[in-house]
Amino acid sequence: MSTRIQMGDKTLPHVRRVQLRPIDRTKGIDWIAQHRNEYLGQWVILDGDRLISHGDDPQSLLKNARSAGIERPLVVRIEEEPAAYVGGWLWTPIPLLFLSATPTPATRL
Repeated sequence: MSTRIQMGDKTLPHVRRVQLRPIDRTKGIDWIAQHRNEYLGQWVILDGDRLISHGDDPQSLLKNARSAGIERPLVVRIEEEPAAYVGGWLWTPIPLLFLSATPTPATRL
């Protein structure tokens, strides 16, 4: 079903509904984990666990992959592993001193 929608003086393009089958990307993700250091700072195009191409321009790499017959390759820019992120407050073991009205040896500063 394809319709045109009028919005003021603009006409939106035809919208085509497509159902895509899900793709299991685990082989590609495993490949990236094993070869990350070899391709740091580059774009890689993968088909499963097979490297199709790599380089600096993702659009030309994707175009080459599609011309080779790969419809939906995994396209990823390989970056350095991020350092561990801790959101919120960091817990530090700071001993709490409960001060009372009458100082005791344990609470004197």
